[in-house]
Amino acid sequence: MGLVSRGRIVGDVGISIQAGTELPNRGLIEAFVRQAAIAIDRKIADDRLRQSLAREQEQVRNLLFLSRTAMDFIEMEDSVDIYHYIGDRLRDLTPDSIIFVCTLDAEQREIRFREVIGDREQIDRLQGVIGTELIGIPFPLSEMLLSGSGVSTDRIFESPSLYDTFFHQIPEEHCVQAETELGLGRGFGRNFSCREGILGCIKIQLTRPGDLANREVIEAFANQASVALLRRRARGNLRRSERRFRDVIDSSPFAAAIIDSDGRYTYLNRAFTDLFGYTLEDIPTGKDWFRLAFPDETQRHEAIAAWKADRGEAGPGRPRLRTFQVRCRDGKEKTIRFSPVELSDGTEYVTYEDVTEERRVYRMLVGEIAGLRKK
Repeated sequence: MGLVSRGRIVGDVGISIQAGTELPNRGLIEAFVRQAAIAIDRKIADDRLRQSLAREQEQVRNLLFLSRTAMDFIEMEDSVDIYHYIGDRLRDLTPDSIIFVCTLDAEQREIRFREVIGDREQIDRLQGVIGTELIGIPFPLSEMLLSGSGVSTDRIFESPSLYDTFFHQIPEEHCVQAETELGLGRGFGRNFSCREGILGCIKIQLTRPGDLANREVIEAFANQASVALLRRRARGNLRRSERRFRDVIDSSPFAAAIIDSDGRYTYLNRAFTDLFGYTLEDIPTGKDWFRLAFPDETQRHEAIAAWKADRGEAGPGRPRLRTFQVRCRDGKEKTIRFSPVELSDGTEYVTYEDVTEERRVYRMLVGEIAGLRKK
């Protein structure tokens, strides 16, 4: 007998009786079956509603999680341990797991564990069985390729064993022992990928049976982390380039200054201070420089006008040579040959050459020649 509600079959009822006998209380049974069908239909609708609400709540939680991590990555200072942060947030998504965060150095051709996040007792037992601390150990990149750990994929991949998770660098018998003693489940990985290549990867080692939950959120978070790691690497490269550039400037025998597009002095080399006596505290802006170097108002206006006119005519990449008398911090006057160059981003790189003696000798020779002509 079918359980029918609103024209839909929601179940079935079977009653077994002796052959040749009539079903007793048929009308009452049919009325009860109709009532049961309505109750079952309501139960099915309630279950579907609860499941829908649960999915919506999970979506909201996931959106809040990704919104928070996105802002965290944007606002994160370089002093913050980004690898620890990545591991912590992944464990929020997969509590029953041990998280390994790795970076890849293409030049050194090695991959290195930067962070291990999980239950401290489990991590200690794991490292005790395999016989080594994991953080900081370099693994040859060739072994990562041999282990089949999905080095070329930008999706979540499954790591067949703990031996593969450790890129075949930990003895296999130790890995099997750790899997058995800790009751480890399946392992998964995801690379930090960008247009420049692979920056590293995460390994998620479940400590329970079953599949990996929150895959879509983990994928999205891994993409966020990839961008954050790329930005941090770019900032590091920029800082190293700036240090090299400043080292070169500091080793130059000529005084030099760097002025940003807003007219602020951002760097003076040692030769600059040796030549003029001024420091960044004395001349934080171009206005301060002109005020101190050209105390005479007329000469100051002439120097400023010449600077602006030359800059407009020359454009980026072309030096603009000018010579002026400059007042130093100790009050002495020096004849300085200026050679400013505008860089592509509007920054000015200026070198200064003291030609005071050169001009003195030149004037002396001109005077001697003039005297000889008179004789």
